[in-house]
Amino acid sequence: MTRSIPARRSAARPRSFSEVPHAGPGFHTRAVHAGHGAEPRPAPDARSRVEAQLAALEGGEAAFAFASGRAACTAVLRAMLGPGDSVLFGRQGDAGSRRVVEQLAPAVGFTQTLVDVSDLDEVEAAAARTRPAVIWVHSPSAPFLAVADIPALARVAASVGAVLVVDNTAATPFAQQPLALGADVVVHSRAGLLAGHGGAQGGAVVVGRSGLPSPGEAGGTGTPQLRRRGLAEAVARARQEDGTAAGTQASALITRGLPTLGLRVERQSATALQLARWLEHQPDVEEVLYPGLPGCPQHAVARRQMRCFGAALGLRLSGGPTAVRGFAESTLLFAPSAGGGGVASGLSLGDGLVGLFVGLEDGADLKRDLSRALDHARARVEEEWLLRAGSMFAGALG
Repeated sequence: MTRSIPARRSAARPRSFSEVPHAGPGFHTRAVHAGHGAEPRPAPDARSRVEAQLAALEGGEAAFAFASGRAACTAVLRAMLGPGDSVLFGRQGDAGSRRVVEQLAPAVGFTQTLVDVSDLDEVEAAAARTRPAVIWVHSPSAPFLAVADIPALARVAASVGAVLVVDNTAATPFAQQPLALGADVVVHSRAGLLAGHGGAQGGAVVVGRSGLPSPGEAGGTGTPQLRRRGLAEAVARARQEDGTAAGTQASALITRGLPTLGLRVERQSATALQLARWLEHQPDVEEVLYPGLPGCPQHAVARRQMRCFGAALGLRLSGGPTAVRGFAESTLLFAPSAGGGGVASGLSLGDGLVGLFVGLEDGADLKRDLSRALDHARARVEEEWLLRAGSMFAGALG
């Protein structure tokens, strides 16, 4: 007699995290397993896999991988703006994204207004005056590390029917979740931090879920359902028309690094905070820019909306440009880098600031390297002062 086969469970096995009827797995679990089906089998190609990962990590409805950050920014602007529209752009925002806005505005026919996104009164006044279709912010911004109050900006955007776009490059989805805070779209204008190595090139756009309410919204024409309707399709169409989808190799590099994103950013942020606290007490440092420091103007906002404070910090040196040059030429572990993002620490110069990107090296080694660089910077300033004094003295004698 054939033995009876136990009945299978009637409930179908969930095929993705979105089908699990509870709050869902934690960040590290999503980072490792997002992009797998029920088998689990990987998504059919590397780009689909990285898009599934980013959508899961950012909590979005859909993600789109691009060949470059510039291409990602261009697609969002083309998808959301038309002739006669306007965009509010954060004055502290990334210079590369700002150039995209400036170059695209005449071709599309929209206008831009620069605002200090950390000044909510200024943003509200500009929004009421210009009725923007898009409010675009970087948080934290580069190179000044200013933090925008995303829930408050989401309420401003909703009041005028605008789409809120947040560039989450510096924070990453591990440190900050803009869509959960009320943003409509997240942009990643560089891929190095996501992938864990500077060789990765690309950008990404993640569109929020249309059913998620923004904080403080009471309905009407500014509801997220209306503001987000069709955004994913519009971004996909812009990418297809421009032919700017991420390639297989670039996508594979990013998808390979995303499972360790949380571990890397958590370690890098902890080291960055230690260095920022130490640098605050160095006599040759005039100012330390880092949202994790209590003295940062937006520290309270950062504590509310960020899990950790990121791997980037900025320095103003008391010796001016001479000190900056001396500092930059004497670091051993902080290599010159335009955007950072890898496992190695990096350094960039601009707007009178020394920008530091903290990698995965031991914090004690990084501190020694910075201490040596500060000593060299001080020596360069003293040397220049002696040369000037000698020239003045020789001129007086002559």
